[in-house]
Amino acid sequence: MTEGKAEVREEITEVTATETEAQAAQAKTVSEEEFAALKREIPEIADKDALPAEVLEEAKEQNISLLDAYLRYRMREERYVQAERLRQQRTGEQSAGSLYTGDAPTHPESDAFTRSFASAIQY
Repeated sequence: MTEGKAEVREEITEVTATETEAQAAQAKTVSEEEFAALKREIPEIADKDALPAEVLEEAKEQNISLLDAYLRYRMREERYVQAERLRQQRTGEQSAGSLYTGDAPTHPESDAFTRSFASAIQY
């Protein structure tokens, strides 16, 4: 009887492995089709390796196409860049000013001494 159970287990394992391989092949095919659709819309993307991992994960987790996931990713990135530019602009507006003094002497006492010394040597 144990031999019968072992055979059944082996058959179940084989069927499960076959189903898993079929699902992986189907997922890969769908992924290839989705990538082709993405590439048609955004030709700058050369291959799947060029896609951020975040895009692939989002597409799988939310069950959306690669194109949708990529466009969402780009939108988030653009919002981040825009927010960063706004933050830098506000920081610049709040700044006390440049530390560069232009042609003003940085050390008035030493500059005065240097001028006096130079004029004393000339005579």
